Amino acid sequence: MGKCNMQYLGGTVPALSVNAVGKLDLTSETAMQFDSAKGKFSIPYASIDSYEYTQELTHHLGALPAIGVGLTRTRKHRHYFRIVYHDENNVSQIVVIEVPKHMPPVLQAVLKARAPRAVTLDPDGRNRITGIRADDCKCQLPDSITRGVEHAGR
Repeated sequence: MGKCNMQYLGGTVPALSVNAVGKLDLTSETAMQFDSAKGKFSIPYASIDSYEYTQELTHHLGALPAIGVGLTRTRKHRHYFRIVYHDENNVSQIVVIEVPKHMPPVLQAVLKARAPRAVTLDPDGRNRITGIRADDCKCQLPDSITRGVEHAGR
């Protein structure tokens, strides 16, 4: 486990800049911590309400080029986690991070073991996140990441 480089893509953490690159520390038994030159945050495992892992192709190709590329080399994916938790004031918060390709199984295992009450969201969207103000998120995220986040005023 230990520390791993990752990127904070956005969310509702006010003390952190969008696209901050830093280290995700999973060694604590009580909280996951992110530290970067642009800021830091800590999420107590007991406060995590839900999380979702998704992956997306780095480059989208048409059908024929995708077949050709698929036959000659592997296609690259980006790996995202969306974590919804409540802060010390019981206000819902959201964090969207991109992790390296080797990290999803590790982070999923840690979240399953240390945040057992958290809901694991299905990538097909059957479980929806409600109560999160996505308009507070000042970030540009792929649709697969923001799907299921309830926008204020909708």
